[in-house]
Amino acid sequence: MYKKSVTMNKQAKLALKSFIVLGLLAVVFYISFGFAAHVVTSDGYNTSLYGPVLEDIGYTYNITINNSDNTYESNITKVNITLPTGFVFRPGPLFHNGTSLGVGNYTFTSTGNISLVWENASSMLFNGSAAGTLKNFWFNATVQHPGWYNITVETTYNGTGTRWANISVVVNDTTTPNLTTINVPSPWSNVSGTITLNATITDNGAMSAVHFNITNATGVGTGGVHQNFTIAATNIGNDWYITFDTGELTDGVHNITVWANDTYNNLNITSSVTIIVNNTLPVLSYGTSSENDGTNFSRDWIYANMSFTQNSSAVNITFTLHNQTAKLNETVFNKTYLYRTWMNWTSLTESNYTYNLTVTDYTNARITTATRALVLDTTNPALTLARSSSSTQTQIVMTSAITEGGSRVASACGVDGFSAEFVTVTGMTPNSGTQTLTVTGLSCGTSYNFIVSCTDNAGNTGSSASTAYSTEACGGGSSGGGGGSGGGGTTWSATYNEADEVLSNKEEGVTRTLAKQHRVKLSVSGGTGERAETHYVGITSLGADSATVEVTSTPQEATLKIGESKKFEVTDDGFYDLVVTLNSITNNKADITIKSIYEAVTGAQPEPETEQEGEEVAQLAEEETGPQLSSSNARVWMVVIVIIVIVVVVLWFVLGKNKGKKKKIKGKFY
Repeated sequence: MYKKSVTMNKQAKLALKSFIVLGLLAVVFYISFGFAAHVVTSDGYNTSLYGPVLEDIGYTYNITINNSDNTYESNITKVNITLPTGFVFRPGPLFHNGTSLGVGNYTFTSTGNISLVWENASSMLFNGSAAGTLKNFWFNATVQHPGWYNITVETTYNGTGTRWANISVVVNDTTTPNLTTINVPSPWSNVSGTITLNATITDNGAMSAVHFNITNATGVGTGGVHQNFTIAATNIGNDWYITFDTGELTDGVHNITVWANDTYNNLNITSSVTIIVNNTLPVLSYGTSSENDGTNFSRDWIYANMSFTQNSSAVNITFTLHNQTAKLNETVFNKTYLYRTWMNWTSLTESNYTYNLTVTDYTNARITTATRALVLDTTNPALTLARSSSSTQTQIVMTSAITEGGSRVASACGVDGFSAEFVTVTGMTPNSGTQTLTVTGLSCGTSYNFIVSCTDNAGNTGSSASTAYSTEACGGGSSGGGGGSGGGGTTWSATYNEADEVLSNKEEGVTRTLAKQHRVKLSVSGGTGERAETHYVGITSLGADSATVEVTSTPQEATLKIGESKKFEVTDDGFYDLVVTLNSITNNKADITIKSIYEAVTGAQPEPETEQEGEEVAQLAEEETGPQLSSSNARVWMVVIVIIVIVVVVLWFVLGKNKGKKKKIKGKFY
């Protein structure tokens, strides 16, 4: 039984294999029969591939249909050729369109540029009674773009059945790439450092490569250097670009040509632009003879010279002069490498002037010096004097009204015939204004002739007319407060009156430069608005870095170091009234500042009490607080309290211990 089962399995497998082989043979036979009916080829090629042909050129396409089936069902009644997108059918007698079918045996129609139809619906275009029947169909068309295309051929047999086939066409690109723009900073622009160049390129097909070729137009020739750089570009869509360092190029003019090549090897090298590479700027400086910045001159001319270097053979040098309102002159020189030049502007009027120099190389790169300013002033200062009411028995205070042309007064004006030690000047002025001059060390009731002279920054000196002024009369009580002895016995040689108003009303206080035995007269009131009193602050001695200050009427002295301050109480109200600061010591004179203050005097002792006042105070204290313990009674009570606390602690400890023992005894009993 086992052998019989094996035999039956073998027979089943053999039957299955036979069925599969017969099925495959049937399929092959069916395919051979079905596809042998119509064979479509491109005439002359005997293949389904047509070409290559060229874009934008009219071409006649000849398609052959071979009817190899001689049965009635294979008689062809219609041929429909569909052109792909991009093809343009060209109809009419001027172009070669037609078929090898018999005349009058068909109708031909074309729908736009897409469908071409040959048809005989009532009979047939050609029959299948003769095996191997060949018929040709041709038409003329152009293609705008290169690439691969499929022409679809559909045949209809006996009016109902259809078959189709594709003819592939290869179209080659004949158009060079189109370069629309080359983008640089700008044509003939000056470039330096790293720059980016880009070009916009379009093509009918696909681009293969783009290169930027850079060659120099200057510096070529005998002894020159020829440069030729070709740099491959990268792209984003139709934009191709390169980035490179112009430092690899020599300075000068360079031509940039774009080489654009597509995949069909169509090359465009016709587009180019020009740039100017300039990585070396001119080196420019003022010459040593040029007028310095911020100077003043009493003359009518300005001189300037300069020095520059540049690696090119031609430069442009410009000198420019301005006054306060406009450009007066611009002079241009054309000079060569390492050349020094100068400019002298003459016949100029009094004014403020500025000037600078600019050098420009052939690439239009330029550098300009820093602008320098100066003043031309040929007019002497004019002065008018007037005596001030602040004059005293030992000093004359006068004002000098100054009119100045433009360079401004250089420093404090001086008084002819008087040492600077005895002259103090305040109120510096520019073009016009007033200076106040105080001449000290004079005798009371005496007339003096004064000539004041001022020098401006251009060196012009102007003097006032000789003018006579007298000091105050020698009688006492002069409001000017002349020399004399202070309350402390010091003899003062000069007193400056600052008592025109109360010191507390002078926000900045009073600042004076005082020599030894010079003092300031002040009006001081207490902080509660008491009547103003007259007091003096003077210098009794001077050192290299210290000065002794005396404050009167009641003399008070203090020696101050530079930068130190001292407070003084002069109104006897328990509050400081003024503070004196030593600012500096110059030329044996102390510069001090005196300011009003109102601060309680620190460390003040109370006034001694009378015996009666003490008894009243003690009685009042007793009434308010009641009887007080004496210090000895307090100590006794303290000792008693300590003893009581100790006794309480000892009792607590003993009682607690006995209680613990009782608990132990009870425990044993139970």
